[in-house]
Amino acid sequence: MTLCIAWIRHDVDKKELVMATDSRLTGGESWDNGVKLFELPRQDCLLCFAGDTARAYPLILNTIASLKLDKGLASPHTDIHDILEYLIELFSKLVAEVKEMAGNPDEMRSGAEFLFGGWSWKKQQFGIWRLYYNPALKAFTHEAIDQGM
Repeated sequence: MTLCIAWIRHDVDKKELVMATDSRLTGGESWDNGVKLFELPRQDCLLCFAGDTARAYPLILNTIASLKLDKGLASPHTDIHDILEYLIELFSKLVAEVKEMAGNPDEMRSGAEFLFGGWSWKKQQFGIWRLYYNPALKAFTHEAIDQGM
């Protein structure tokens, strides 16, 4: 079982995004000290996961590489909402390309969920979203958890 949590901490004169997760990785073997929370190369957003490590890690590694290599995605002028939409498209494309799945493909694609959070310079607030695979859409989608209100 995984614990992933994110919230926007309200102090008297500031707000902070807080994210935390446990550190146990599983998937044929168990690691008690794994990484499930990732600071992305942009440094204005975080990503953590719950579920199948073998499903989540390739998606996260592709995200990190994409954000490092694409000047538009790396730019602080690209708002967090644009990054969110990019993640949904990237995750959907990558899981659709997986070949030779043992079992139900939709079940396999649903093997990991994510919390994504960061700062929107356009809206001047933090946001937190749950990213998950929707079998009816055959794609990843998202739902807002907190929009910093």
